[in-house]
Amino acid sequence: MEGLQQKAAGIQLESTEIAPEVSESTAPVIMGLSAHLESLWCDAKQAKESITERLLSCARQRRGEYEPKKLAEIKETGGSEIYMMLTSVKCRAASAWLRDIMMPDDENAWMIQPTPIPKLSREVQQQVRSIVEGEFQRIAVEGGQAPNNEDFQARLAEVKQELMERLKEMAAEACGKMSVRIEDQLSEGKWRKQLRGFIDDLVTFPTAFFEGPVLRRRNRLSWGVNRSEGDDKVSYEPSVEDEVVLEFERISPYDVYPAPDCNDDLQDSYLFLRKKIRASKLESYRRIDGFSERAINQVLNRYGDSGYREWVPHDEERARLESRDRENYSERGKIDMLQFFGEVSGKMLRAWGMSDKKVPDPNHFYSVECWKIGAYVIKAIINPHPLGQHSVHATSFDKLPGSIWGIALPEMMRDDQGMCNAAARALSNNMGLASGPMVSYNDTSRVPPGESLTHIYPWKIFQFEKDGMATTHRPPITFYQPSMHSRELLAIFEHFSRKAGEHTNLPDYSYGEVAGNQGALATASGMSMALGNASKTIKQTVANIDLDVIEPAITNVYIHNMRYDDDDSIKGDAQIKARGARSLVVKEQQLMKQGQFLATALNPIDSEILGKPGRAKLLKAHMKSLGLPDDIIPDMDTAKIDPARAMQTIQELEQELQRVSDPLAKEELRGQIDLQKAQIQAGTADKDRELKRDIAIHQAVTTNQGAQTRLSAGVDLNRAA
Repeated sequence: MEGLQQKAAGIQLESTEIAPEVSESTAPVIMGLSAHLESLWCDAKQAKESITERLLSCARQRRGEYEPKKLAEIKETGGSEIYMMLTSVKCRAASAWLRDIMMPDDENAWMIQPTPIPKLSREVQQQVRSIVEGEFQRIAVEGGQAPNNEDFQARLAEVKQELMERLKEMAAEACGKMSVRIEDQLSEGKWRKQLRGFIDDLVTFPTAFFEGPVLRRRNRLSWGVNRSEGDDKVSYEPSVEDEVVLEFERISPYDVYPAPDCNDDLQDSYLFLRKKIRASKLESYRRIDGFSERAINQVLNRYGDSGYREWVPHDEERARLESRDRENYSERGKIDMLQFFGEVSGKMLRAWGMSDKKVPDPNHFYSVECWKIGAYVIKAIINPHPLGQHSVHATSFDKLPGSIWGIALPEMMRDDQGMCNAAARALSNNMGLASGPMVSYNDTSRVPPGESLTHIYPWKIFQFEKDGMATTHRPPITFYQPSMHSRELLAIFEHFSRKAGEHTNLPDYSYGEVAGNQGALATASGMSMALGNASKTIKQTVANIDLDVIEPAITNVYIHNMRYDDDDSIKGDAQIKARGARSLVVKEQQLMKQGQFLATALNPIDSEILGKPGRAKLLKAHMKSLGLPDDIIPDMDTAKIDPARAMQTIQELEQELQRVSDPLAKEELRGQIDLQKAQIQAGTADKDRELKRDIAIHQAVTTNQGAQTRLSAGVDLNRAA
């Protein structure tokens, strides 16, 4: 384990060395690297401004807040400020749906499988040829006859095929061990927790980002047994161990700044991440390879006590939407750091402190990772990934070709949300106006002193003075009842609410909202077809997650283990396949086929063949696939039926049948007799099937043993491999 930690600690520091102390003469060159990154950062930050507006708009829409301009218009005209949380409902439904698919409790959303055709290296092929040649030489010496070239080529092909079969077996075994190893690493690396946050971002923002695996040093609590001498009591003492683990992290879309010309692949251009780091954590990096001790000291001297903020537009609005209004009051000791992934010229890397051995060509551009705080570059390393790829992955709910920023779910239904809000505000205002009469006082001079003009209640008596002038016959007070338009407004609301389900392909019935007679939805088959159509968009989103996040992230863990893990038994030629969308399709098809088969087996002929025990097994299997408890179906194991006891029961029933004269009683006794006979027949059939199965297993084992004997009598394939 210690050796593994030492190797793991070196992955992020590979191809780097401790940066030397920088003299005053090289300071301008070092600042040149910082200035280069600052220029790229300014371009990325400026290009992100319009995207940040979209992010804030999506966050407000899911939170149930109007845009500032719209809210000002509503307040200017007065009336209700009600906001219908339709977007929040859709986002929560989509998030729950995706979590059920991507985070199953009984299996992984990915799998490791060996490559279809193992590749034999030239060395192995040469060894195989040498072995076959030696074998034929022995045959020639013993038999006194020269080997035939056709026989030689046939034997060579046979040995290669045997070797490839053996390699397939070894690869499958290694994949199983590798899968267990990766499962353990994902559990320690907060995979499920961070994936949950990533899915929540995916249904809210135009693009969601996921980083990993990233090597980090963490303290781990373990327990040791302490047994006192002469005492039977055992105590457990906690101990804290420092170890390197692979971790994953959901990155907020606000903190990701791609290059202005970034396409739909993050690996094709540079990228900035804005992160916070504590001064105490930064201090621990001073003597680690790849970090500049001098630059870190300068950062700590300047920002260690006061902290440092890399301000960008809309930071305050973002903090308010994320319920971090008082964030600025606790920023002491926190430092904003820019993490850069991209290409830098070898000249700048040499000037920063890397040796000529690490950077052989000053004019070549190397894929690097740099950390920048203010004007100081505190870290610069060459990307250790074999293909020069970084560990940040991104995808969208609905991707746009050629752009890293897709279409968010709130954006799909923004107009529908606005119309529902308008209908709800109008309904609220109309209900308030129509809830009671409007009153008009035609002559306030006739109201007695002290009489309230604004307080109206049922059965109120109004008093008025006599009109002494008698110049008009108008009543002193007039009532006007505004009309109620709730039916029309509710129809508008329901129409655009349904449209929101169509535009997002998340109709109400997809998450359990079915009201009244819904036509085809009133039947089980109609509901199944409707859910199948509604799941097409989710399938596409799951496929985006599979291809853009799950597969590259797990592949990076696999590459790390292949390079740095001490256990050679887990290593083999394999490939990572995400199965989120595939498992969804398979489960749907399986449920559909099970339901169809169950319906087919209801006919009298098949029911007679299956019998009650077979029918019970089918029902149990179908209920288990639906996630329903199957213990409500009684156990009808026909193998436990005693044929002798059943025959005795049949004889007793036949005797009773001779004594009974009532036709109904006779029919019931005949049914019981037929049931006993069917159980005996089913039990006999089960025993025959078990006997045939045992014979087949015995033959397979015998054949396999013979094949193993022939294989061991040949060449030592393990040694050749």
